Amino acid sequence: MPAHTFKCSILACSAYVALALGDNLMALNHADKLLQQPKLSGSLKFLGHLYAAEALISLDRISDAITHLNPENVTDVSLGISSNEQDQAGKRAPQCYPSSVSSARTVMLFNLGSAYCLRSEYDKARKCLHQAASMIHPKEVPPEAILLAVYLELQNDCKCFEDRTVPYKCVDYST
Repeated sequence: MPAHTFKCSILACSAYVALALGDNLMALNHADKLLQQPKLSGSLKFLGHLYAAEALISLDRISDAITHLNPENVTDVSLGISSNEQDQAGKRAPQCYPSSVSSARTVMLFNLGSAYCLRSEYDKARKCLHQAASMIHPKEVPPEAILLAVYLELQNDCKCFEDRTVPYKCVDYST
């Protein structure tokens, strides 16, 4: 593994650990350093933006986090391993999540919707949620997204709770 790839992986892991430990300033520092690296692979760039956004939200800098959660930031999710390096190692590159730009953008949109909720911008949050849900199979919608949808419906005075209807049925993902 080239030294720059190794350094980028260490920065991503350091940001993750700092987030887990609740050290949001350190996590943001590592994520920002990661995003400044030349030859940064698409998958690590994706993680850098997610980790920076999470740290910024915890630091109550939601506007800055929203910038990192822009789905257009994701243009590639490759691991940055060339076919020569794979051949030398005699292995195929591991399958990672997200495996496509579309699924990475979906993750960004779900998180962006949550960030908009924190700013009480429920219409924007709802648009993000609907856009993300339209990009994946309904059975693949993560539980957190369903909870976000329920929260948005409660903010919208959803009447579906009055007759004890199952909460997630009041969300129409078809639009």
